[in-house]
Amino acid sequence: MEIPLDSIEPNPWNPRTDFDDVPMQELIDSIKKFGVLQPIFVRPHATKKGKYQIIYGQRRWTACKRLGLESIPVGEPIAPVSDKDAVDMMGDENIKRQAYTPMELAKYFEIRNKVFGESTRELAQRYEVDHSTVTDIMNLQKLPEEIKPKVTWGAPAFIGDIGSKPAPEVITFSKAHEILKLPNEKRQLEIAKKIEKNGLSIAQVKKEVRKELGIERAETSLPPLSEQVHGKVMWNLSRIDLKPYQYFTVGYAERDLEQLIKILKAAGVKTLVDVRYEPFSIHKPEFNKESLEKALAKNGIVYRHFLELGVPKEIRLKLAKTGDYNWFFGWYDKTIIPELEEAGFDALKRPFAVMCVELDPTKCHRHRIALALEKKGLKGFDL
Repeated sequence: MEIPLDSIEPNPWNPRTDFDDVPMQELIDSIKKFGVLQPIFVRPHATKKGKYQIIYGQRRWTACKRLGLESIPVGEPIAPVSDKDAVDMMGDENIKRQAYTPMELAKYFEIRNKVFGESTRELAQRYEVDHSTVTDIMNLQKLPEEIKPKVTWGAPAFIGDIGSKPAPEVITFSKAHEILKLPNEKRQLEIAKKIEKNGLSIAQVKKEVRKELGIERAETSLPPLSEQVHGKVMWNLSRIDLKPYQYFTVGYAERDLEQLIKILKAAGVKTLVDVRYEPFSIHKPEFNKESLEKALAKNGIVYRHFLELGVPKEIRLKLAKTGDYNWFFGWYDKTIIPELEEAGFDALKRPFAVMCVELDPTKCHRHRIALALEKKGLKGFDL
């Protein structure tokens, strides 16, 4: 079904306001050559009869208008949708496609927080990330306006060899987070320019910030805490007899993909079982299903996704609102653990590892899977 472009209005909640980037021109060129390959989604306008409002697909609508087209394909059925549901649909679609820049995602989270009253903890549960990650993303809005458009996620668009790095001049999300520790806007801008000009690494940015704050160490500076934790895990694995363990559990928060794979290989893991309900990550695209599976395969590890052991979004949201882990674990044991027998653990190459997000297993459903596997006689260890 196609409807006239002039009968459609933009989504008032859309965090994306810049439609003049390189991908936009590429989209215009694609539509010029192939047409609109995917329909946009709209809802009837709440107050204007015969008019529609975009739910998602505003880039395609904008591209068609710039090409002077008269109509655009829309998904069916076209039905009334509440503001809250429209924001849900827009955000879920764009986040799954990694379409938002860090600043756009920060604005989107702010909309959910201020307009719909969702807490940062609820947002973290909704998108299966650490609470601190949501807070850090939202804090990006405190950056000077000159820096904001330059902030990227910092991961390559295509995940190739483990250890591939973003271009040195990029102001990544991690570097922007460090810049925000400086109370002086002038100094923030100076460090941002240094990053662009000299290609400062994240370690160098941290050193600059510590020096500015007057907390530069006289002794050799320690690496980031995530690297210290990784070093500790690797050291322990080198000293432990791992033969008695048939399985492991692991969370990837505060770890990069290279660290995760090193840990899995040190433990001799043959199969990684992903128990996320939706296997994607907002700001770590290397942990999205396709990229993760490809990287693991290159290292001789089989990837399996056990969707049936994941936690649906509505349950994560309820947990975020209540903070009641006793209720959550009771629900999981009653509703999900019975699916364990059908999941296919017995057929996996061992040792296998059960992976989810949180670093702390006691705040993650993989903890309940571990207890159930122990009842089956398997011995496990959290990495």
